Amino acid sequence: MEDCTCLMAPVIQAYCIYNSFPTNSGIKVNIRQHSGFGYWAIARQRFKKMNMNPGEKVCCPWDVVNCNANSHDKNAEVTFVYDINYPTQKIHREFHQLINCPAGGAVSFSDNGPQQLPVQVFDPDSKPFPFKQEYTDMGWD
Repeated sequence: MEDCTCLMAPVIQAYCIYNSFPTNSGIKVNIRQHSGFGYWAIARQRFKKMNMNPGEKVCCPWDVVNCNANSHDKNAEVTFVYDINYPTQKIHREFHQLINCPAGGAVSFSDNGPQQLPVQVFDPDSKPFPFKQEYTDMGWD
């Protein structure tokens, strides 16, 4: 049986982040919005989730300026910095990977096989989104 990450469109229009690793894996995700948030969100209110547990989902409404500076556009680009922390790692990292996503879309972290990135991005219609990912040290404040 093929493993598939299936997402349903949220009732509340929001971008959602999923830690879809198996619940018994102990694999945690740290993620923070890097760009695309409104001016007033810079200080303390921009989206951030540390130690996101397997099976956990968090969302931020795309029509709220703290989540999306272009709060009228669910297709506006937002970026995130993240790291995946495996239980066997000696040093747990916070934000070294940069990824983009539509403000009304979703990011799902999971085991996609040895030759695949452990992340998938979806547009507001839950269709695969051609995202960009890069290593960065810019994720630190």
